[in-house]
Amino acid sequence: MNLLQSIEQHFGGLKKPTMNELRAGLEALSLTRDKISPYVTEPERLAYGRHVLLRTADVEVVVIHLPGHSKTAIHDHGSSIGCARVIEGEMLNVWYELDRGGYPEPFMAAPVAAGECMYAPRGQIHEMRNEHEERIVSLHVYSPPLTGTKAYLPYREVLDFVI
Repeated sequence: MNLLQSIEQHFGGLKKPTMNELRAGLEALSLTRDKISPYVTEPERLAYGRHVLLRTADVEVVVIHLPGHSKTAIHDHGSSIGCARVIEGEMLNVWYELDRGGYPEPFMAAPVAAGECMYAPRGQIHEMRNEHEERIVSLHVYSPPLTGTKAYLPYREVLDFVI
């Protein structure tokens, strides 16, 4: 069975899955560099490559490619929950909370090594960073599919923009 068939088997029939079900599906997949490499895309509009492998009414499965020394925008996932597994490289996951003015401030960061999973509970604001030369490839699963996501600028960047 190829990767797309496995993804369809583990995620295609899920209805309103829990975080544990998303993680169990990721762990059940036999993910390797060789299996995922045909689906790794280079960045275009964003700082990272993004390739949707499956999208149903309840689940979205996406390959993310974060090149060396790059990062995502600080963002949330709208009304979705998510789980991701790093396949290649080591990611730094940085969590943010909004200050009194509504601007994101970092409060915690944790490395996520190849083979490990990370979670994105509803309402989480975070940024994924690649602080190394080597690329990061990860597989992300969201429920429901991503809509209404929001990107945030830190206060210092807003000040730089306005001045």
